[in-house]
Amino acid sequence: IFFRLFLSMSVLGKLCVVLLLCCAAAQHDFPSETGTLPPEPPRPSATELTNEQGLTDRGRAIIVTVSIVASTLSIMGSLFIITCFCYLKRTRQVALRLVVCLSFLDVLSMIGTYLSSFKAICTFGGWYVTMFDMCPLLWTTCISFHLYYSIFKGKRGKKVFLGYFAYSIGVPLGLSLVGLLMGIYGDTGDICWIEDEGMRLAFFYIPLWICIAYNVVKYVLITREFNRIFRRHSLLRASNQLHRLKAYPMVLALCWTVATVHRILEWCFPDSAFPFWLFVGHYSLSKLQGFFNALVYGMDPFLLKELKHKCLGTAPPWDHEKEEIEIPNSGISQWQPARVGEDTEMGVQGPMALPAALPGHDPSMPGTSMQISG
Repeated sequence: IFFRLFLSMSVLGKLCVVLLLCCAAAQHDFPSETGTLPPEPPRPSATELTNEQGLTDRGRAIIVTVSIVASTLSIMGSLFIITCFCYLKRTRQVALRLVVCLSFLDVLSMIGTYLSSFKAICTFGGWYVTMFDMCPLLWTTCISFHLYYSIFKGKRGKKVFLGYFAYSIGVPLGLSLVGLLMGIYGDTGDICWIEDEGMRLAFFYIPLWICIAYNVVKYVLITREFNRIFRRHSLLRASNQLHRLKAYPMVLALCWTVATVHRILEWCFPDSAFPFWLFVGHYSLSKLQGFFNALVYGMDPFLLKELKHKCLGTAPPWDHEKEEIEIPNSGISQWQPARVGEDTEMGVQGPMALPAALPGHDPSMPGTSMQISG
């Protein structure tokens, strides 16, 4: 009966039946000549580094090693900044105190790398990483705010450091304690941190990029105002310190971009296997913030000269001669050398220092006195 029905079908119908039979045969496991089923596909070998659950044991061991090496480099870079600040008295300007505090917070943050690799204290390690990884992020916004307020408002002050510390430590402490009460810390498969992908975004990555966006907006305003004042004048050495201070929050964005992309991909595709290089980029760059900060700090020519004189035991040169710079369309014509060791808000170590109240000067008042710190 079926054979007669098959013969009575059209050519298209016959082709459809043949295709259906072929598909059914392909999905059926026929026994081999020896009467056994075909061999199973090979299982993942021990050399694989990632899978759908994240990292394999071998991959995790490599990532832990990479994180520890990167964190050690960051700690060494941060200690270099702190040592130079304590050893070289002429580099202790207000602005560089902000950098030293950032380095101190970076050291505390990098200690979390060692703690997060121990599963026995996974909850504590996850809380510590959440707490102290956020402190340097918020401190970079303090640097941005301090520069912006100094240039636009002409304010000076060292007492604001207490407020900066209260903000940079208090906010992460509150968020991390809330996470501890919610029980969000544990083994993520990579490290000991926040287990849920959505909670990672809410408790860390969203605040991270809010800080980065704030820094970008502030530095756009600072650069625009700075260029407006010195558009026609080649006071490049006076702007060196500003550009270096702008680099520290930019290092933040560089270090956390790959990590953010990785976490967003994990959140959007939870059952996917990601390439191992993404894990390496995540856990190496995110731990090198202190190292990159030391590179920015070490590119200061004045710092290098001070280190050279300290190592050789020679006295650094100091020029007390008065400079006269005529700035058109303004009443600023007199420049006085600052006293040795005078603490300026911008803390320029080079031949010129940008006065804190410069943008707020009155052009109608001739003979306004400005200082250049040697």
